[in-house]
Parts: sequence; structure tokens; C-alpha cells
Amino acid sequence: MVNDGMRKCQNCGKCPSCRAAEWNKTHPERRKEIANRYARAHKQDQSEYKREYRQRPEVKKRERKYKKAYRKAHPETTTRVWHKRWRERHPDLVKAIKRRTAQRRWARMKGAIGDATKQQLDARWLLWAGLCWMCGKAANEWDHVKPLARGGAHLPCNLRPACGTCNRVKQDKWPFEAGTCR
Repeated sequence: MVNDGMRKCQNCGKCPSCRAAEWNKTHPERRKEIANRYARAHKQDQSEYKREYRQRPEVKKRERKYKKAYRKAHPETTTRVWHKRWRERHPDLVKAIKRRTAQRRWARMKGAIGDATKQQLDARWLLWAGLCWMCGKAANEWDHVKPLARGGAHLPCNLRPACGTCNRVKQDKWPFEAGTCR
């Protein structure tokens, strides 16, 4: 038997591990079939192991490093670039999607309990000093603390100033803990 860099026993070819290694080399198709049969029979175990493996801190760190390097080497494949290209190629669809989104939001606001006057909104803005309630930076829009999609009211007590970034991150999450958006 040829030494391929693996540790061999003194009686090479006579021990069970050497015979198994030799059989694997001479019967690659049969070995592949056995491995596939095992994988099918233990699919759940393998997926649990993979899930646990990916949760290890050193693996996460290695994956983040790899993904960062890949995105740097292939900037044209990032999701953001892909979405931008799609929007450029489909302006009519983008308009229709925005229109439908605005219509759904308007319908939710119409169906929501209550209403807020401009004076009430101005008072709320001053109460929060024009700062985002989630991160404390300058606010530029209103946020429904309990989202309309989750049954929140369109009342001053449910409205708070928010910066655009935090408002997009929060989306329709409920309950939401301030400070988790950045």
C-alpha cells in the first residue's frame, strides 16, 4: 500500500482501518452510495449539527470575514445593487408598488381609531424636542409606537417623532424596545 501522508499501522494492509481505507479507494461509487444513504437516513441530525456549528462564535466570525471579503471583491452582486438595478429596469412596477403601499397605509389610517390635530402633533414634537424616540437623533417623521397594522390608534399618545432609519428598522414590530434599532 502506498503511503499517502496518512498515518499507517506497522502491519499495513492487515489491520481493519487499512483494509477499509483500501476498500474505499477501490470502490468509490459504492462508498458514495453508502454515504448518500447515511445522509438521507440522518438528515435531521446533520441539519441540527450544521445549525449548532454555525452558531459557534469562531464560525460566525469566519463567515462574516468571508462575506465581507466576497462583497468587496464582487460589489455588483450585493442585494442593494441588485434591487437598485431592478427598480431602474421596472419603473412602472415600482410606481405601482409604491401606490399600493400608500393606499394600504391610508386605508389602515382611515380604519384606525382616533385622529390627531396639527396642534396635538406640534405639542408631541416639542415634548420630544424633535428627537427620535428610539435613538435620540434628529427626527424627521412620525412613528406609530403600536403600528396601525397591529391595531394601533392614530392618536397623539401613540405617535412619536422618529428618524427615517429607525422607523424603517422598526417597521410593524410590536412590542419594540427603544435603542435596538442602531
